[in-house]
Amino acid sequence: MLFILLGAGVNLSFARRERDERKLFDVIQEAMAKPEGDGKQESAPISAQSLFQVGDPCPEIILNNVRTNKPTNLKEISKGKVTVIIYMQTSSAACRKELEDINALLAIFPELNVVAISVDAGNSVRILKYIEQNNFPFIFLRDTSFMTIELFGFSFAPATVILGKNGKIFYLKGFNYR
Repeated sequence: MLFILLGAGVNLSFARRERDERKLFDVIQEAMAKPEGDGKQESAPISAQSLFQVGDPCPEIILNNVRTNKPTNLKEISKGKVTVIIYMQTSSAACRKELEDINALLAIFPELNVVAISVDAGNSVRILKYIEQNNFPFIFLRDTSFMTIELFGFSFAPATVILGKNGKIFYLKGFNYR
């Protein structure tokens, strides 16, 4: 009996992931088609304390690039492009799955700009190893203070922010435990 229940749980898990992948695909496709369009907010309600919401311009965020160790301005590298920002941690299986899903979508949307923001504590060596092991081609930035994720009202990773071509927040997906 336990085996049957576990098997059903696995099937439900795969169905949920497929639904999440499809949702992300649909939102990216919509953002590509409607650069000035209204965005969406998903999942748990975003905190009233969040400073930025759907429709707001991308905030000025400057973080160190993991590969180059140089300051990188998120707003500048997102100009004129649909940009998916994934807040992640190397120890999280859910974060890795989210990054894998986005990586797969790059085959469909090669013009998509993807930025992963690591909220891992510690040095960049672990993150660099993680990037190499998983063959992720996108830009990785570091936010060791966990400050920028809270700008959007999120409490933990994974969390997703999609910016439209106009530089405005098009989509927010994440959770806040407060």
